[in-house]
Amino acid sequence: MLGQGKLARRGQSVNEAAELFRQAIQQDSLFAPAYSGLSMALSLMPWFHHRPSTEVRDEIVKAAQHALRLDSTLALPHVALGMADMQAYEWVPAATELATAVRLDPTNLEGRVQYARLLRVSNRYAEALAQLQAARSVDPASALVLSHLAWTYFVAGQMDSALVEMRHAVETDSMNLSTRYFAERVYLKANRLAEAHAIAVGYPDGYGLARTGDTLRARELLRGLDARPPRWGDETQRAMTYLGLGDTASALLALERASDAKELWLITSDLGDPGYDPIRGSARFRKLLDRVGLARYYPIAKAR
Repeated sequence: MLGQGKLARRGQSVNEAAELFRQAIQQDSLFAPAYSGLSMALSLMPWFHHRPSTEVRDEIVKAAQHALRLDSTLALPHVALGMADMQAYEWVPAATELATAVRLDPTNLEGRVQYARLLRVSNRYAEALAQLQAARSVDPASALVLSHLAWTYFVAGQMDSALVEMRHAVETDSMNLSTRYFAERVYLKANRLAEAHAIAVGYPDGYGLARTGDTLRARELLRGLDARPPRWGDETQRAMTYLGLGDTASALLALERASDAKELWLITSDLGDPGYDPIRGSARFRKLLDRVGLARYYPIAKAR
């Protein structure tokens, strides 16, 4: 399985993986797993290589559909299609694809994790926990699964369970990208500021820097974003940094631009992130949620 956790842990390039799958297709154009793997590698491009999701979606769909024409029993192409739909803010078809992936292969960790992510975005935390608990039963040592499980407990308001699972995730693989990101947020809430700050410096993460009092580094990060050529994902980073600094007007403007570009701000930590608390009740934020198709899942905007 081509999973986020394995790619991050091994330092493997998603671009390299995609190229290997393309080479396999050239050698055997009827080899369904190669198309399946290519679709999954492409769906991870926005996360690992800042490729705009709009640029890779057509190729994801083409590779996934070709894989399914060759072998309709494969689960991974449905995971890739579901991720492509999520990245396009198309939540209903994404749920259909990811549920199909889990049904076809209940042991597929990527399918379980991505379906849980979709369920979290849809404010369905109990169902997300069920998916991740099932994934943990398949692989109790997956840092990817453990970190998502910890985060889901966290946004569901179960702090004790979140801390327990986050400790397991960090002990398993402290360099996993999901583990680092979610651990920072959990540590902030638990007032473990030194640990949160260490993660924020290494990431680097402007929100964590600002919330741990390192506003100098947070503002330096913003200046660095302004000084270099724009990159897909920058607006999300700006928005979270501004939220950490307490500049809600600038944060909302950046989130609006991020949504225009189909950046992954809705999916990375989902709307349960306490970082959104300062703007959660604003009319402008509610309008933004309506634009991206999530307002119906959050009928009452309140801090978590």
